[in-house]
Amino acid sequence: MQLFRSRARQSVDTVPIDNHSSDIERFQTVLAAADDAQGEQNWPTAARLYVKAIELHPEAVGLHMQAGHMLKEIGDFDGAFSHYQLYLEHHEDDPDIYLQLGHLFNRRDDEIGARTWYERLLQKVPPHSRMAVDARRSLEEIRRRPVKRVQDQVAKLIRLRRFAEAADFLRNEAEKDNDPLTYLMLANYHRDQGEFDDAARYYDRCDQQMRSPGVRFESSMQRGHMEKFRKKLLPALQCYIEARRRYSDQFVTGCSLHDVEAEINGIMGRISRALMLVY
Repeated sequence: MQLFRSRARQSVDTVPIDNHSSDIERFQTVLAAADDAQGEQNWPTAARLYVKAIELHPEAVGLHMQAGHMLKEIGDFDGAFSHYQLYLEHHEDDPDIYLQLGHLFNRRDDEIGARTWYERLLQKVPPHSRMAVDARRSLEEIRRRPVKRVQDQVAKLIRLRRFAEAADFLRNEAEKDNDPLTYLMLANYHRDQGEFDDAARYYDRCDQQMRSPGVRFESSMQRGHMEKFRKKLLPALQCYIEARRRYSDQFVTGCSLHDVEAEINGIMGRISRALMLVY
């Protein structure tokens, strides 16, 4: 509803609305004050004023989105959901509302609801659009939350130097849910402890998880790092080449294809220098 928005720097709290003004002028005054409050990150005032603007001009259904944003910022999730629903009733084709509903349920720790709205968004937008990227990243963050809780507990045990307990805890968590990310954590733990055979066994368990291409990619990368540390250059090279083959844009690692190529080129350089010394 940009047609009605005025950027007048005034507030209805300090400037009384003239009862003789036309309805549209009153609406413009309140909306301008709402916009100003939003710009100043005064979320409670902005929320109240957007709701007031809607009361003055119910046809301005686009403002339900703004009201929802402000109520979400102040933690009034039920109120935000009500306004988002009213917006959705008139704008079913606007993909942004599905993203915002996903964010809303994500904020309230309703993982099922968040996944539902993010997945509905992904059905409506091109796979490489900004909204699709945002939704997939949020879905990945939701998927990683249980693993993050495991990571925090393991880190706590390690700080207390309770290493055997940390390993047992990781192993139980991995086997309980057959979770590839937890197997990866367990493999990395054994690697960092110098227990390379145990690490290799759990990297193999990651590789068996065909449903998690991002984890399988990371498994190859981490195994490559292990072999490089052990100065086993050919096995390291094989791992990095396999990582390149598995590479996919799943938003589950902080690694890019450029990083993979850098590792491959580095290993190739070391092998070439070793061969030059031999010959």
